[in-house]
Amino acid sequence: MADSVPAALRQADVNIWKCATKAAQLQNVKPIMAYWCEYWVVNQILAKQLHTADEDILAYTTSLMDKLEQTKAEYANEDAIMDDTAGQAYVEQFAQETLDRAERVVKASRVTQQTATTFDAAATFFHVVNIWGPADQETQQKIKYAKWNAARIVKAIKEGKDPNESNPTQEEHPQPQLDANDPAVQNPNSGPSTPIYRRATVEEVPDADLRRDAAGMSPRQSPVSGGPSPTSESALRLPGVPTDLHQPAQPGYFDSTSHNLSNSGATPDLPGPPIGWAPSQRSSETSPPPTTWSQPPINPPSASAWPPQQPSAASTNPPTFATNLPSTAAVASPPVSPPTDSYYTNMAPTAYTARPTAPPIPLAASYAAVQDVNLTVDEAAIIGAQKHAKWAISALNFEDVPTAVKELRQALQLLGAT
Repeated sequence: MADSVPAALRQADVNIWKCATKAAQLQNVKPIMAYWCEYWVVNQILAKQLHTADEDILAYTTSLMDKLEQTKAEYANEDAIMDDTAGQAYVEQFAQETLDRAERVVKASRVTQQTATTFDAAATFFHVVNIWGPADQETQQKIKYAKWNAARIVKAIKEGKDPNESNPTQEEHPQPQLDANDPAVQNPNSGPSTPIYRRATVEEVPDADLRRDAAGMSPRQSPVSGGPSPTSESALRLPGVPTDLHQPAQPGYFDSTSHNLSNSGATPDLPGPPIGWAPSQRSSETSPPPTTWSQPPINPPSASAWPPQQPSAASTNPPTFATNLPSTAAVASPPVSPPTDSYYTNMAPTAYTARPTAPPIPLAASYAAVQDVNLTVDEAAIIGAQKHAKWAISALNFEDVPTAVKELRQALQLLGAT
């Protein structure tokens, strides 16, 4: 039987005998690790020609080779057996977990004979990594560390001592001694004799053109602070324009705004221009605010309720003015007499029709319903996904990103994800 390790193998090479013994112990609980242990044992026996020195070793080697072929056929879909990269990551992860388990016992100061066995098993599992080439410096250091701890614990137990007394402890770095002649040590609360001036930063000296209020907007200049207008307000008052609308009184409003935009790069809070109107360089006093047109009632009011304005077809559009005129040349149109009642009765009701509203924009196609994914939740799929996830972690520990991605994808496929 393959599980019966011959005694001659222990006499020939104790490390091979230990690995063969661990493979027999892991046969039922960790078949993948047992496979690689037996694989390493066969390679070592053939490399050292041990099968030619003893008949029992030859029979044992032959049975192991047959068993390896059976295991490969049984786990044909197992990447940790069929793929060398995944197998190496699995062995390294298993050996590291064994070493970590023994170190936790040492840190807890609960070392026993079993702890020495665990350290020795970790060293044996790290030897298996030699299947894929010579071990690196880090792996060799781990093997030496595990063997040293195992020998230390066994020696302490044989001598009747507590093995926890010889546990390695972390060295504490001593704190540097303070100089008694240092002024800072003699008077730690004393500050420097000369004041330290801090350099001004951009945040401490805000630009006057970029000052903003608490809401983050640039404050507009108050109309009261502006100088007197060269033209009287009554000369610029137009009939039919409400007088309670806010209108900036500072000349050159748009010129100064465009200058600030080119220098600071900020966008002030400006009202949008009305439809059919283009901004031009003119004084703000000569430009009336845009008027809002709405549909009148069915029964028109009396003539006295209407503001005086020109009853023509141009009344349906906002008033326009000539551009690029000096502020002193702007003259308002003279008021006209209010229209009679017969004008409103004969006027077609379609003159003040509301603009048709645009149809609502349909929702974007990006709000598609999320399709449900058929996930697999059976126990076999979960166990397989956990294995692939562990192997992915093992691959990442050794910076093997392609193998980690491959294992994670296989884990997702087992769970039904794409």
